[in-house]
Amino acid sequence: MDVTPVWNPNPRGIGTYIINLMEGLLALGVEVHASFKFSRLQRFMWAKRLPCFAKKKVIPFWMGRVELFHGTNRYLLPGKFPKVLTVHDMVEFYDRTDFWFPPGKKRRMREKTERCFLLKPEAVIAVSEFARGEVLRFTDYPAEKVHVIYHGIPKWARPYSRREYLPVLRKYGLSERGFLVFVGQPESRKNLSLVLRGICGVPRLKLLIAGGYLEPAESETATKLGLWDRITQLPFVPGEELGALLSGSLALVFPSKYEGFGLPIVEAMACGAPVITSTHPATAEAAGDAGILVDPHDEKGFRESVMRLKEDEGFALDIRQKGLRRASSFSWKKAASMTLEVYRYAAGR
Repeated sequence: MDVTPVWNPNPRGIGTYIINLMEGLLALGVEVHASFKFSRLQRFMWAKRLPCFAKKKVIPFWMGRVELFHGTNRYLLPGKFPKVLTVHDMVEFYDRTDFWFPPGKKRRMREKTERCFLLKPEAVIAVSEFARGEVLRFTDYPAEKVHVIYHGIPKWARPYSRREYLPVLRKYGLSERGFLVFVGQPESRKNLSLVLRGICGVPRLKLLIAGGYLEPAESETATKLGLWDRITQLPFVPGEELGALLSGSLALVFPSKYEGFGLPIVEAMACGAPVITSTHPATAEAAGDAGILVDPHDEKGFRESVMRLKEDEGFALDIRQKGLRRASSFSWKKAASMTLEVYRYAAGR
């Protein structure tokens, strides 16, 4: 399994996917070797979050006997063995200019994805029905070989009691139900500008950004609106603290313009947090009937959704309960079992 994204000391979405999937596969008795694209082993050993058993099986791509290779992020190892590719999204195939990466990076990402499909993997795992549709839209890969497997819920994602979350809220200077949470890298496609304009009309409501810092355009918006005293930016938040923050928040806000799935949505629901997300097909798919969906360009609709959660306790409670039920259908154990079946399919067993 390609685990290259995990070498980041604070792995994000794909790194989280790899770690939890690997743990699930190891629990099923699958022998998983962690492979990486760097030439120096010591650089990879920064990946302290890999399951202990997998650490003993770290190998460079060019070493060892391979029975099946799982490419987790736009890379497949060439060779005469079965290959499985996970597709998280295909954002690089769009010409949109408001998606976060510069044209050169977009081109390189697209070339990597195209090389993967030229190697003709025996199976593709899509992280949502939307992502499956993207594969069929942008490639000529056979539809019957694309398998949808949703992400699971990490162990820290659960409802935290007031006794548990209030100390964490105090640590960051936040009040119960007095703030919104955004989780992830606040790239332009995540649409934080909508959130900033929306909270401007809601007095005393704060915004916690867990995962990075606003980009220049959004920072300028925050300055123009005079919001900096209401914004907290954290580059990384440990899982247990993030779970407590979500449990004590008014809502998770995730009005993204493009996603392959939207893992923060189901994580927030598992913590009992209401979710305000966009009508984009992937985020709507993740939220199901348990989220509040707004058009990613509808500032008024976003603000009205926030105000309703703030003023209508019965509505907020109903959304929280729906979210908890929705989140219960996602698990890494299920994801690992389904992935193992895809391995068997790819290997012809």
